[in-house]
Amino acid sequence: MCGIFGIIGHREAANMTYLGLYALQHRGQESAGIVSSDSVGLHNARDMGQVADVFPEEVLKRLPGDAAIGHVRYSTAGTSDLANAQPFRISYHSGEIAIAHNGNLTNAGRLRRQLENEGSIFRSSSDTEVFVHLIARSVFTSTEDGLVDALKQVEGAFSIALITRDKLIAARDPRGFRPLSMGRLDGANCFASETCAFDLIGAEFVRDIEPGELLVADRRGMRSYHPFPPAAVNRCIFEFVYFARPDSRLFGQPVSLVRKRMGAELAVEHPAEADIVVPVPDSGVSAAIGYSEKSGIPFEFGLIRNHYVGRTFIGGPRPHLLPSHDRTLLLRRGHARPQRADRREPLRRADPPPHPGNQPRVPVAWRPEKGRRRRRGILHGLLHERLSGPRRGRGPLAVEAVRQAPRVEPRPRSSPARHGSTIVMRRRRAGRLPALSAPQERMSRISRPWGPRRRPRRWNSCPR
Repeated sequence: MCGIFGIIGHREAANMTYLGLYALQHRGQESAGIVSSDSVGLHNARDMGQVADVFPEEVLKRLPGDAAIGHVRYSTAGTSDLANAQPFRISYHSGEIAIAHNGNLTNAGRLRRQLENEGSIFRSSSDTEVFVHLIARSVFTSTEDGLVDALKQVEGAFSIALITRDKLIAARDPRGFRPLSMGRLDGANCFASETCAFDLIGAEFVRDIEPGELLVADRRGMRSYHPFPPAAVNRCIFEFVYFARPDSRLFGQPVSLVRKRMGAELAVEHPAEADIVVPVPDSGVSAAIGYSEKSGIPFEFGLIRNHYVGRTFIGGPRPHLLPSHDRTLLLRRGHARPQRADRREPLRRADPPPHPGNQPRVPVAWRPEKGRRRRRGILHGLLHERLSGPRRGRGPLAVEAVRQAPRVEPRPRSSPARHGSTIVMRRRRAGRLPALSAPQERMSRISRPWGPRRRPRRWNSCPR
């Protein structure tokens, strides 16, 4: 999951790109980069960190021109370091280009090995660099034809923005897995992963780029192509569930409305006997509202989000300061629970789910009862029923599997004794067991344990 933004035909292209990336910060917090064009050459700036830290005012002044692309990264392929920060900028036989990519290529490993065997040298571990090498090795001289030739060789999901000295190209994969939208600001054409970037800069949303469409925008206008064979459209449902901001519009529908309908449908398919519906901010609020309206269960905030902390799913700022083994500390850093006014037991947070990794289930409908508690946790439209017993001193985030695990009885101590154990040696000295031969005596001294709990080696076992 990454965020891309591009604009051409605006005299403050770098500043607009900065604001667009600022609105897309939720899609990546590891690194950020901008490449601008002034019709003479490309100028780039990228670094690890968030947008506001990477691009102070003096850095933006070094990015002149009326065209620019930008990228915020959350690493799904490759390590998290500066070498993988995008956009990637290169110079080859057709000039300078820079590319920003959102998605994952399923055949990137095979293409990378093939290119390395043919002499290509990679400087990063990101699958986006495969695009660069395929474009540079293409037999076509124009950038558009070289890009189309490269895109036809890759498989998987991609939404890309590519900039040259005089044009900007945007494209989506034929299945339309990742979103990419087009807008217009004062006659300038702009592109973004989500429409919330257009809202911040005051741009008008025009339409979504169609699956398999390639748009070429220059300072004279824009051209549209469909160079790829048609394919079945498969959109990423997790964009609606978690990735996107609630105020964005994806695949032609408002994100908040889709999440609300998901919560209402969940109330019909899996009704819960509960006192309140509690969301985990921010992506679970709309679904909890829909669940509450459909079921009639009151909606109430039981978790308060810390707005000075980034998204727990993608690490947040400065995660190295937290203990790596304490995953619950990442959750507590981002969310807190308010104390109940009637001094009842505070609401409990559900156990962390297996995916997306660190986020608690949302929304949570919970009804306290005496003895055993029945708790229903909802992860963005997926119901997980949980039965949990009393706490037994394990804390509010106790793992249910530990509570319900079958009891393992201790192994009976009726196994045949071995001649290397202390008990056997005492019995031999007392004459209750036959004496050992010289080789057996030497081996027993070698394998003799220091304590009765140490298990002797199998090849020293005493015959019955």
